[in-house]
Amino acid sequence: EVTTLLKRQKNKCATCGVNFRPKDLIEVDHIIPGSKGGNDTYKNKQLLDRHCHDFKTAKDLKTVNH
Repeated sequence: EVTTLLKRQKNKCATCGVNFRPKDLIEVDHIIPGSKGGNDTYKNKQLLDRHCHDFKTAKDLKTVNH
């Protein structure tokens, strides 16, 4: 899964566009979260670095709770 997404994204974070390095924490993210009706297909997944994933998750939770 991660290898396929890395190839699709050309080894870059989908949010900030920075190239992933070997020691980076790379996280699989659902573009549309399950809580908003997102599914578990490759088209709805992207790779984000840890910082961008934390930021997006906080933003997604904020919109779900309001």
